[in-house]
Amino acid sequence: MRIKFNAAASLPCLRHALPAAMLSAALALVSLSSTAAGLIQNGSFEMGPNPGAFTNFDAGSTAITGWTVVGSTIDYVGSIWVASDGARSLDLDGSQGPPYTTG
Repeated sequence: MRIKFNAAASLPCLRHALPAAMLSAALALVSLSSTAAGLIQNGSFEMGPNPGAFTNFDAGSTAITGWTVVGSTIDYVGSIWVASDGARSLDLDGSQGPPYTTG
């Protein structure tokens, strides 16, 4: 017994299946991006003490919520320059050499 595929008869099904598949994929991407958004806590460094112009933090500091300074020092910057996102940023050079942060 031979089975023939009738492409013309299958097209109406594909017309409905394709938009549904695209919608499912789009919803999956939205779900993924909202999950990924929560991977980095306090990514703009907004939660922490008011740094004024800037405040220096030594290794071991956890003053910036969700972050720990390891290595040397960092400068927690408030008003020295305009942050790219929010009102605060970091100077990773700090005051005493190369720093490292974990978050």
